[in-house]
Amino acid sequence: MKNIRSLCSIIVVASIFLCAGGKKPEKPKYEDEWIKVRVVRQLYWDSRVDASDVRVEVEEGRVILSGTVPTYFSKLEAFDDAWDVPGVRFVENQLQVQYIPPVPKDEQIRERAERMLEWQMNEDVDDIRVSVTAGHLTLEGTVDEHWKKDRVEELLVNLRGVKLLTNEIAVVPTNRILDKVIADTVTDALERNIYLDVDTIDVKVKNGVVSLSGIVGNRVARREAYEVAVNTLGVIGVHNNLLVRD
Repeated sequence: MKNIRSLCSIIVVASIFLCAGGKKPEKPKYEDEWIKVRVVRQLYWDSRVDASDVRVEVEEGRVILSGTVPTYFSKLEAFDDAWDVPGVRFVENQLQVQYIPPVPKDEQIRERAERMLEWQMNEDVDDIRVSVTAGHLTLEGTVDEHWKKDRVEELLVNLRGVKLLTNEIAVVPTNRILDKVIADTVTDALERNIYLDVDTIDVKVKNGVVSLSGIVGNRVARREAYEVAVNTLGVIGVHNNLLVRD
């Protein structure tokens, strides 16, 4: 009886395969639609994002966000929200920032940015320059550690009137550290991190720039690996080429 059932199962599978023209069954066509529904729900759930004028398109796991949001901060959060949905392989953020009047003038935005940096960064802002043109805020100058470059950007993304932010701050360490020392330090820190499997991550360092490659389990792990590299002494740049396991 067991042999007969096994034979029947083989016949059923073979019949499905032949009906499909001998080809491997395709993925369900509703997968992209499923992702789209989840992304839209995620955007409307997030109170930091006004998604009423946001359009979402999905093709083979690639998400395109378009339309308008009321702040630059909302644009960044919408990007993060889309990445949090399972099945998303890439996010293209085409959202435009459209502030509700009155909108601060460029000079006002620049003054507020400089005050914010003085309050939060203390002496570390002496070599940082801020300029604003038509709502486009540009950061230039130097800092001695990479995390400070990221911190400056984090402080200013939520300023009213900012439509785009370009961070051109250069990282110039006080003391030069050998690439091998940086690589070993980053690897050790990755190994200590509960979210990461260091055996799946390759670390290379050239002239102080860290390149991460390999595969991690999820986006949280990818971000953790980036933070580990950024916060390591002597690092002047990070290329995060890690892939998220599908």
